[in-house]
Amino acid sequence: MGPRRGASVLGAVVALCGFASAPACGLTEDGTADVAPDAAPGGSVCNPPACALPSSVAGWRSVLFANSRVDACPSGYATADAVEGLTAGPTSCTCGACVPTGTDCAIGPSSLSFDRGDGTCAAGELPLNILGDRCVNNPFNASVQLTEHTRITAPATTLGTCTSAAAADTKAAATKVRRLCTAVTATCAGSACSAPASMRACLAAKGDLKCPPETPTKHLIGQGRIDTCPACVCTVASATCSGAVDLFPDVDCGGTPKAIAAETCTNTQSVKFKSSRWKSSVSNIQCTTVPAAAVVTLSEMETVCCP
Repeated sequence: MGPRRGASVLGAVVALCGFASAPACGLTEDGTADVAPDAAPGGSVCNPPACALPSSVAGWRSVLFANSRVDACPSGYATADAVEGLTAGPTSCTCGACVPTGTDCAIGPSSLSFDRGDGTCAAGELPLNILGDRCVNNPFNASVQLTEHTRITAPATTLGTCTSAAAADTKAAATKVRRLCTAVTATCAGSACSAPASMRACLAAKGDLKCPPETPTKHLIGQGRIDTCPACVCTVASATCSGAVDLFPDVDCGGTPKAIAAETCTNTQSVKFKSSRWKSSVSNIQCTTVPAAAVVTLSEMETVCCP
């Protein structure tokens, strides 16, 4: 009695497909081996590694799998080009521009230095407390007369935080190209037997799965890789603070002010003021950014298991 159509036993397929005079063999639509006992003599000469497909396992389908894309899939098979490999390169993520927040020199201890005519602002120094950009009246609303020259020292810079968006650099993350061939007709007589030598008979199923015992060699493939980059680690390293204090002749910052730029010895002869306001400016903010490790996934993930 001849072999039954739809036989799932690997040994039977090998026996019937191992000789030149053997009938053509292939796959049925459900992925089981198909043997035609009444095929005409002189049918396809079978290549056992390709034709001897693994027995069908529930939830899995039989496929032809190649580690390259050099050879085309046999007639009657759908081609699915895929990639394999989930290791991201060390430069897979790159950092964008630094976006700083909270860096300023608006509040903190400062000093006022002065002279009595030589233009050096080195005759003496008084402590000064900068209270941000709010208007500050002199004690008792008193009018204060400055000396010939005055210099204001800016408060120390308070370094804030920063953010840096990350972008995936796919050129830095290499992948391995693969080819998957799946039967698309009810009976592909002889097609598996005539598959290129580069292709192996394997099992495949959607998702990231554990391989059946019969086919323990696992390949996790997908239609493409997705490199997701978390935000970069960003640190504000330094910044330059500048500013000026406006001295007003009236309380509550009224009248026309006299501006004294920070770190500049300014002629303040005959300047009297009852209130003042500090105006700070921060520039040249320098950041350091460190990219995080890429989170690499495969799109349309599929598990291929080979003997």
